[in-house]
Amino acid sequence: MLLNVKEGPKGFPSQIQDDSLLQIPMPAPDPFPMAEERRLFYVALTRARREVWIYTGLDQVSRFLIEMETDGCIAIEAVDGERAVYCPTCRVGTLKKISGRYGEFRGCSNYPRCRHTSKLMAELVFRRPEILNPNPRTESSSITPSSPNPIDFDDCEIPY
Repeated sequence: MLLNVKEGPKGFPSQIQDDSLLQIPMPAPDPFPMAEERRLFYVALTRARREVWIYTGLDQVSRFLIEMETDGCIAIEAVDGERAVYCPTCRVGTLKKISGRYGEFRGCSNYPRCRHTSKLMAELVFRRPEILNPNPRTESSSITPSSPNPIDFDDCEIPY
């Protein structure tokens, strides 16, 4: 089980800079970005006997987890089962619903470093229609929508 696998100074990969004195006796750094952290993460994943559970905050998911999800190796889901939507600009933050003075929109959780925003897509809700106006003369029912013409459901089969 890996806990708190998220971006940031105290996250993974660590973004705390080493002291410049420590770099004097060290060999030249690997040209691949965050190579040592990648090796450490690989060791943590491959030492498990059966399975690995990785816990992260959806507001700042580790770039390693995002890369693994992009490659189809893992699926990142919220505790409630909702999938995260990553910011297409910074690829680190996730898009979350925000209420502003002009209404609701989605913004990057990595704000103010990333200022990506997008409009909310309409969320589809499927539910059983309620019968509002039973007609006692014909024993039929109709739903009264916001338009003046009611819709007759007598000839429709609605699965419940």
